[in-house]
Amino acid sequence: MSTKVPLRASACKSLLRLTGLIGLLLSSAAAMSAEVVLRCGTTFVERPGALDWSVTGVSQVSNDSAADPDATGSFDVVGHRRVGPGWLFAQAEGSTGETDGRVSGRFPLANADAGTAVDEDGNGRVQISQVNYTQVNETYEFAAGLLDPTCYLDLSEIANDETLAFLAKPFINNLAIAFPDYTLGGVVHLHPGQGRDLTLFLSSSNGLGDNDRASYSNLVDVRESGKGVFAAAELTGMHSVRYRLGVWVNTRDFEDLQNPNDAGDAYGVYASLESDAQPLQWNFRIGAANPDVSETAGFTAVTLNFPLGAHTAGLAIGYQHAADDLDSDRGYAIFTEALLHIDVGPRLRFTPLLQWTRNDGFSSNDALIAGLRVTYSESH
Repeated sequence: MSTKVPLRASACKSLLRLTGLIGLLLSSAAAMSAEVVLRCGTTFVERPGALDWSVTGVSQVSNDSAADPDATGSFDVVGHRRVGPGWLFAQAEGSTGETDGRVSGRFPLANADAGTAVDEDGNGRVQISQVNYTQVNETYEFAAGLLDPTCYLDLSEIANDETLAFLAKPFINNLAIAFPDYTLGGVVHLHPGQGRDLTLFLSSSNGLGDNDRASYSNLVDVRESGKGVFAAAELTGMHSVRYRLGVWVNTRDFEDLQNPNDAGDAYGVYASLESDAQPLQWNFRIGAANPDVSETAGFTAVTLNFPLGAHTAGLAIGYQHAADDLDSDRGYAIFTEALLHIDVGPRLRFTPLLQWTRNDGFSSNDALIAGLRVTYSESH
């Protein structure tokens, strides 16, 4: 049986810090634009109802003799329907299980699509990942329910989707942010004027995959011992170059890296710049987190997309700085990825890719990884 505990003093202090930073963002948001934040359901404003699905397979091999060749698979089904003044949104997904001894097990950053839906034993499963209700109008968007925080924060047009864009985790989201998995919460996205938007996100600190049992009973027990809240505020500027400035806090019990018997809150700041203009599309991310509890104290990544003949090529490099108190072989990690998107009609995409990693997981693992991803998608 879980123990009910009040919010710790340290958690309150972190929330006060976040509140102050939100105030700074609000004071600078004199004018805002009408960007729709609902990236995981961008067709809300275009179709009253839709059902989209995709199947993805990834194969990877490495020159590391300790990593066996790898094959992983996943599928996603996303649907929405107009209900009253808003939309009911749902996502189901499934994936193969853990990959210990194989490429994506030995190099955990190499495949962001591996093991995205697993049970407490690491076995693959089918799960309901999101169910929420969303309202959209000219001045705000609001969603509440079971949410994916990365659908609303730290977004990118070219580095945010492991099934269609870059595959490695450093090029999906900022590794310095302690995002929960699919979690219970709410988000509001404000754009009352022109120029800048503001997103405010509040949820449980523990999502479906963050709990020991990876169960829905764990998920709904938001006051279980060790849990807290995840809160974030992000200011977005919509110009020829899009920028994002964000602050966040996660008040679950994170182990203190210097004193393992103690716990603390994770918090940090992040920013990104992006241009999706043709022919060269690029994204730059940077972030910093509390080094007392965050293994990744600093993070930087650059991603590029550009035409190559009839296809689209991509290049990316990411750098992680380890916390000083982290007991690890190395104080930094580097990950790179080069890929080529080969579209066969509107539904089928082949993506051969080549990755090189140094110190993945802040260990002494260095490797060259070759892979092929195949994605088939439908929209109805």
